[in-house]
Amino acid sequence: MLHTLPALLLAATACRYHSLDEAPIYGASPEVEAAIRAELLAFDDSVGPGRTRISGVWIEDLPDGRSGQFRRGSRKVQLDETLGMRRDTLTHELCHALDADENLWRDPLMEELAEGLFDDAYDHAPTDRVSTRSARARQREAFASFCETGAVAAHAMASRCPDDPDELAGIASWYAGRVFRAWSSSPLTPREPVASPTGSVGIVWPTEDPGVVVVLDEDDQVFYVDLYTGALLAEDEHPLLDLETTQPPPGLIGLYDHSLIEGSSDGPFAARMTFWLHHLGVSAPRFVGLGGDGWQLEAGDCTLDGDRLFPADEAIWLQQSSGWTELVR
Repeated sequence: MLHTLPALLLAATACRYHSLDEAPIYGASPEVEAAIRAELLAFDDSVGPGRTRISGVWIEDLPDGRSGQFRRGSRKVQLDETLGMRRDTLTHELCHALDADENLWRDPLMEELAEGLFDDAYDHAPTDRVSTRSARARQREAFASFCETGAVAAHAMASRCPDDPDELAGIASWYAGRVFRAWSSSPLTPREPVASPTGSVGIVWPTEDPGVVVVLDEDDQVFYVDLYTGALLAEDEHPLLDLETTQPPPGLIGLYDHSLIEGSSDGPFAARMTFWLHHLGVSAPRFVGLGGDGWQLEAGDCTLDGDRLFPADEAIWLQQSSGWTELVR
């Protein structure tokens, strides 16, 4: 009987762990619980369904100013109650949970990342006792710190842009292939560019008429223009569409600057985004979108400072120096 005890204990322990689609959530308001569940499902889909198992997520009062933590023994994910639900914190702790099973921290890349992350010259280096107590702990923290940026960022940055930090594409490729290996996107398939009738574009703004935009050229002249052909239209009154930025959909985190988000999580969504990579600095901006076919991303589609997004006729359009192109529908 005694020789069967370890197996029985292992089976009993395994029963306490749940896949992310079934993991219980404790202490959260209905709104926060729904947000947590959406992020759990997004993470599960991106790394591979069933690959990450936890005992649950607890919203609690955490000591020492911690925003979250993962307890390896109990596989308990804890988020501080004063913060509600921070998407990057939850993803960081889920990365620790994945690492607890697969020991991804052992890859030599984590030694390099830990050296930079814990360098005394880096102002935001982790200083808590758990993360700094050993070389192994530092490598585990380095793994989770870069993993928290998420699947979209990893795949977007795997192709180098001119203004990226030198090491970025290699690091992003590793995370895309080893961690977020189940994530996929449909490449952006834009229409032929629509040329501005003025030869240059200052601002393109949608109107309440789905097929009409207003073009304000560099001389502050206003033109009403057909969205799809660029043809000038009669100067009838077309009320401007009231635009609002929106929060990113589940699974899109690690953003350094996402002020140019347009759309909604339940419709066409696109953003020009810059990702923050700890001691490496920030990435060059990328465009990502979420349309009817899921995430859409053009590898290596680096953006320029003058590029802008706008929604029109239930799609997302990219405005550039001489015209505009439909990106996401």
